[in-house]
Amino acid sequence: MVVDHLHLLMSLKHYAKKWNESSLKTNILDLDEKVGTAYDVYELRSRLEPVLNDLNEFIDNPPTTLSPIELVELIDEIAQTLRDEMNTSDINFYLSRYNLEFEAEEITSSKRNYVKSILSSTSEEKILKIAQDLGLYSDMAMLDVQQMPEIDNDYIKEYAEKCRIRIQEGDYEGAITSARTLVETVCMHILDISQVEYEKDGKIMKLYRQVSQVLRMDPSLYESDTLRQIASGFFSIIQGLAGLRNDLGDAHGRGGKVYRASKRHAILAVNAAYVVSDYLLDCYHNVVLKFD
Repeated sequence: MVVDHLHLLMSLKHYAKKWNESSLKTNILDLDEKVGTAYDVYELRSRLEPVLNDLNEFIDNPPTTLSPIELVELIDEIAQTLRDEMNTSDINFYLSRYNLEFEAEEITSSKRNYVKSILSSTSEEKILKIAQDLGLYSDMAMLDVQQMPEIDNDYIKEYAEKCRIRIQEGDYEGAITSARTLVETVCMHILDISQVEYEKDGKIMKLYRQVSQVLRMDPSLYESDTLRQIASGFFSIIQGLAGLRNDLGDAHGRGGKVYRASKRHAILAVNAAYVVSDYLLDCYHNVVLKFD
């Protein structure tokens, strides 16, 4: 009996570690692993009962993919897209393909509000499907920062972790800022250990140009058109990160038209930063050090 309960507890903890942060995850990981006597078993069972009830509720009613605000924003994006691209009859036909229950109208004063009223009572699953088909939503997964080469710089570790945590906490603008800072920190780290001087003026493109010379990645160094295009692509990614951070991040004050960062923007920026950082570090460890 002791072994069975200990095995159950260890299995619960093993799977809970893979979940996103939640009160259920915390409650499971906080359970005491000391189960050596029958008394310990009964004590554990009394603590397991509410956790297992919560687990059953979690399984029967899994958490939604989007926050309420994100769902409202996505519905509005769908409504605007259909308004701009279709007439009312086309909208009715398009939405009917998803087996939605609604009273079709042939004439409406606002196509946007018409679509929003239909989707307001639609399941999140169907809304996501519509958004995906319209190219408005992609269920992108976070890359694993642990796949990066061994990192001996605490600042790189800090910003790589900040990217992940800020997305988990819903701070998408902060995640974009951290993504840009991650790449900047990786560039400075490579220049530092290569004993190359640089200006700390926050201009990431200048840093990257210096790094590309150190890593022999400057497009002008390649004879192959294909390799030159790939190397140029890294410049485009860096420019995109800087631009996305300025447009959507929290780095500067804002004026004029404001674009609000969403989860997909943040994941795109963070994944791009991870890919660039991973490649630059890998190049340094496996190319530069071997040449030197």
